[in-house]
Amino acid sequence: MSSNSPTEETGPDVLNSAYKLALILKQDPEALDTGSWSRGEKFLTLANDLTFAERTTELVEQKIKIIKQAIEDLSDRGPILAEAFMGLTLFENQIETFICQYGEKPSGKIVFKIGIKNIKSFMEWRQGAKGQVSEQEINSGIYRLAALWAELL
Repeated sequence: MSSNSPTEETGPDVLNSAYKLALILKQDPEALDTGSWSRGEKFLTLANDLTFAERTTELVEQKIKIIKQAIEDLSDRGPILAEAFMGLTLFENQIETFICQYGEKPSGKIVFKIGIKNIKSFMEWRQGAKGQVSEQEINSGIYRLAALWAELL
């Protein structure tokens, strides 16, 4: 199966749903729900260095892999993103994946990164507090990641 599609047919349903959404958004950009996109943009930290060749197959595949990982993580209440951001760096002329604790910097130049903007509120939500973060923000974050996935298809 190509890396643009979900990992396996038996994988998490959220990935299949996100992939289907990405396909819809790729085929019909007017279908984008701008409200969900905006909420997701406010919830997530996304960095994408456009100085790198965006359309090299290897880089696109690696970005999609990180997007999938972030979608799965958010659908599982964010155990990784609660503590760290994830992405790709250019280190010694190689593109490498990373997971790095908030406040730290990975080795190399960051090419692509996904994290959560208000980590304190997110941690409070994970512990059951009602406040700035809700299921709607989580779903909007997943929506935003699916829209990003669509851009790479």
